[in-house]
Amino acid sequence: MNPENINTPTPSPESELPITEPPTDEVKCRECVINYPQIALDKNIEGHTELIVDINQQGKITNYSLHKTSGSPELDILTLEQIRNLQFQPLIVSKQQFKIRINYAISGTQYHQKLQERRHKNEQKRLQRIRENKPPDNKLEIDVITPKGS
Repeated sequence: MNPENINTPTPSPESELPITEPPTDEVKCRECVINYPQIALDKNIEGHTELIVDINQQGKITNYSLHKTSGSPELDILTLEQIRNLQFQPLIVSKQQFKIRINYAISGTQYHQKLQERRHKNEQKRLQRIRENKPPDNKLEIDVITPKGS
């Protein structure tokens, strides 16, 4: 199975959360739990997978596909299996072709340190966009960090 060719349709709405937040123009996680795939953890595999998703006004992913592979079939396939469970705050308008980057790191590694630096730089950019009254970026990053030896 080649994960780059996976394009999965609409997930089922069985695990929907009640909507309580007011709609926003920025994509924000409501329920964004991604587990580190045990098979990848057992092999000390780290990396990131990028997805392209469509999100409706209720904050549900309606379509998604793998945009960039992590280089690890384990990470890519298990990310695609988990992505359908993500839920976001309601949106003012639906988002098409929204990028989500899932970062997998083991605490204390060099890759983990680079992710922390990346997170800091991204937060500085986000604050600058707010100061300049610019619209939010059309992307989101989710970090999945696990302690060594888990």
